[in-house]
Amino acid sequence: VDYAAQKEQAREQRKKLKQIEQIEAEIKLLEDRQKLIEGKLASPDSVDDINALSAEYEHTKRLVEQKMYEWEILNS
Repeated sequence: VDYAAQKEQAREQRKKLKQIEQIEAEIKLLEDRQKLIEGKLASPDSVDDINALSAEYEHTKRLVEQKMYEWEILNS
């Protein structure tokens, strides 16, 4: 029984580590997207672009915050 419990615990730990790695990759992609949007906001073509880019930036920012929260939970 002890061996089975240890094996299950190891499996759960690997699963958790995989989830952490996935979230870290998602955070990286979102942060890269934020940088791209920031660059576009630095020289927008029109006011409409500013509004659309600002909305996209805020949405991406919220997604990063959500993923960071998930990451913190998994790492606690």
